Amino acid sequence: MKADNRYQIDIFKLREGQHTYRFKVDKNFFDQFENSPVTTASGEVRVTLDKQERMIVATVELDVSVPLECDKTLEPFDHPVKEQKDVMYKYGEVEEELDDDLFMITTHTQRIDLTQLVYEYICMAIPMRKVHPDYRDDENAEDEVIYTSSEKEQDTGNDDDDDAIDPRWSKLKDLN
Repeated sequence: MKADNRYQIDIFKLREGQHTYRFKVDKNFFDQFENSPVTTASGEVRVTLDKQERMIVATVELDVSVPLECDKTLEPFDHPVKEQKDVMYKYGEVEEELDDDLFMITTHTQRIDLTQLVYEYICMAIPMRKVHPDYRDDENAEDEVIYTSSEKEQDTGNDDDDDAIDPRWSKLKDLN
């Protein structure tokens, strides 16, 4: 990952209380990550920091549009990502990640970097099955017949094929 400090917030001299920041998300943001499943997007990330004496609570709101390709039709479409996540930064002895949304920082930490978190939030919001909005109603039609034979065969439910057993296998019936 290339270094990019556009998504860093200087917290060292920040006073207690709420502070709001806005960041643009565009193609340049995703250029930092190699082999990214998302190569471009457009939108905005709003971050509200609530700095308290012993912790900082960051509310990250994503309002991003990610271009995707439909898995069924290969048509391009824009997938909206509207997420809100809370991240907590607690003051402690060492800097470490305690949980996905809980970090320990020292009182001497200069800034927090939201680049990786924003990237992960956007990537996690991409669905596994990418279906164009025009075809989402078709997803519920699972009982739809896709292929039918031209021959009209009717299943009577009776297995009359038992009478026509190959003589090589008839001895196996006597094993019971």
